Amino acid sequence: MVAKTSGRWGGSSEDMYLPFPKIVGDVEMGTNMSLDDWLAAIRDRKRDPNTIVTYQFPTDRHRKEYLATIRSRSDADVRFLLRRFLIPSGTLGQDYATAHVLAHRAKAGDPIPKTEFTRRLFGAALTKGRIQPWEGTTWILDLLPGNPRKAVEVLDAYFDVHAGVMSDGRLLGMSDARAMIRWKYILIGDPAGSEQALLKLTSRELEVLVAALYRSMGYQTWLTPPAKDGGRDVIATRRTAGQRERCLVECKHHHDSVGVKDVRALLGIVTDERATKGCLVSSSRFTRGAKDLAARNDQLELVPRRVLVHLLNENLGSDWPTKADELVAEEARQQANVQNRRAHRNA
Repeated sequence: MVAKTSGRWGGSSEDMYLPFPKIVGDVEMGTNMSLDDWLAAIRDRKRDPNTIVTYQFPTDRHRKEYLATIRSRSDADVRFLLRRFLIPSGTLGQDYATAHVLAHRAKAGDPIPKTEFTRRLFGAALTKGRIQPWEGTTWILDLLPGNPRKAVEVLDAYFDVHAGVMSDGRLLGMSDARAMIRWKYILIGDPAGSEQALLKLTSRELEVLVAALYRSMGYQTWLTPPAKDGGRDVIATRRTAGQRERCLVECKHHHDSVGVKDVRALLGIVTDERATKGCLVSSSRFTRGAKDLAARNDQLELVPRRVLVHLLNENLGSDWPTKADELVAEEARQQANVQNRRAHRNA
């Protein structure tokens, strides 16, 4: 089914055609359904998918219940729902109304925004759909579970560009998709598997993994020698506009909580080397005294096991425990190259 209107684009008047689905019967929002019933309904292949809202959670209640149970849901089930919440390539229901309004604005002499979206929208209208108005976002599923941080960044950028021309329902669906990615692949992941993976690492392997983590966050990293490391295991540097950051990272890999002594030692090194900040990474926890000391010093950052797992999930992918050996080996090769370059410069 197509919608037909008339407007002016590029100086000529044309009939504009935009396809939209032919819907038989009422569209059910699903607000009165339970979460399980709604999920079953959108999976029902005998049901016309255009007769029930599938591009967002029906209510905040459904969203909260789903996120609270997302740990127990399979990757395949989460991906199924993400495909419905993410923007598909093609035409959306509001495109006819958007094109109609913009065409009338053009007739009245108001300038039409010269954006890539309006170019594609009127291209679709004037070519009977041979050009697609929407370049979809479903491809970000290929970033999961390996790089959820980039997936979230893509959604944020897409939202910034298209929020003004998206319907409320699609905006909510994008927000729902973003929350699902963060909960499933960053905040939760597999806590038991992550902790076991950390415990299986040697102290040196943890240092190498942390170097890989900082590299993935945009730092240049140098792994200090295992012995006589000067109280810092990784030196991470990063340049931004008008600023150079130098972070000294010390790793503590044991079951006991890290105390004030280790925090005070790192603070002394940061002060002595005039570093931007010091970061103490632990595969366990920190004592109350250690937390209090760090809270009084802006130069210090404490990363306990729980936060470390979140950072690893976000930057190295929630499947990092299954490829920890590969990550460590690759970072070791990177560090060997760094050492060779440093030796060459000093020769």
